[in-house]
Amino acid sequence: MFELNATIVIFILSFLLFMVMLDNLFLTPVGEAIESRDKKITGDSKKAQELRDDASAVVEKYEKKLAEIREEAQSIINQSTGEAQKLRSEKLAAIENEGRKKFDEAKSSFLKEKESLVKDLVEEETVLVSEIVSKLLGTSAAVNIEPAAVHRALEEAC
Repeated sequence: MFELNATIVIFILSFLLFMVMLDNLFLTPVGEAIESRDKKITGDSKKAQELRDDASAVVEKYEKKLAEIREEAQSIINQSTGEAQKLRSEKLAAIENEGRKKFDEAKSSFLKEKESLVKDLVEEETVLVSEIVSKLLGTSAAVNIEPAAVHRALEEAC
């Protein structure tokens, strides 16, 4: 049958001893290194996720703050634009009123001057017509010229 001799037993014992030594020298340290590396990777991954979450929260906070600041800036711009338009309208109205007042004053002055000139012209025309008639007729004939008619004629001419 099967004979058990010492060579096989020694061979089995040496194989088992070799396996124990191999386990103690190589497999256990390598396993521990793999385990510690796995723990480190897991820890780093969790830490990175926490940092990513913190960064996302900070970014979200600053985006909200930026949106609020933009809204405030837009509100200030709109308010300033409205005030500027109002000020512009007021100044334009004041300038227009001043221009209209100066125009009315100039028109009034022009009309007074025109009236004065027409009156002077009526007087001068009456005198000139009298002189022309007396020179043409040679006598001092009395010529009756209506100043109102002369005035009307000058008004129509102007």
